[in-house]
Amino acid sequence: MRVLYDPHGELARLKAEAEAFTWEGLEPEADAFVSYELLTSAEEVHKVLGGLERQDPSQVIYATLGLGLGTARLMAVHKRLFIESENRYFDLLYRALGRESPWSRAHKLAVGWKAGAFERRGIAALQLYWETFIEVQAVVCEEHLEVVQPTLQAIQEGGWLEARL
Repeated sequence: MRVLYDPHGELARLKAEAEAFTWEGLEPEADAFVSYELLTSAEEVHKVLGGLERQDPSQVIYATLGLGLGTARLMAVHKRLFIESENRYFDLLYRALGRESPWSRAHKLAVGWKAGAFERRGIAALQLYWETFIEVQAVVCEEHLEVVQPTLQAIQEGGWLEARL
């Protein structure tokens, strides 16, 4: 976080408190969280299993997305990581677990990191945002357009609408 305006110093204090965070003293709660997350992830595993058995791509992909994010969250807590930026989240995990560890390899495949898949998925996500706007534009609040319109413009100007997947 970069504080741009903080006349009373409240955000600076919050930032300093976050930067001083340690896992010390939270180990039992962290371990309980990891165990609970593993428990709840079992539902996603059963969805993947059922979807594979029925050849149901929708079920498999949705559950895989849940597992990719859920297992990352629980592993970050298990490894007691401090995530400075969500943009580096997976990279920090892979570094902590070993870039080519069995966990990292499985996670990379599950979330689309490997073999250029991240580029295709990223382009598809940009096109998805564009198409989502097309579908819902009649209900988008005027004040939200201050952010949405420049975002759409960046997608269009970047040539991402014409990019092949």
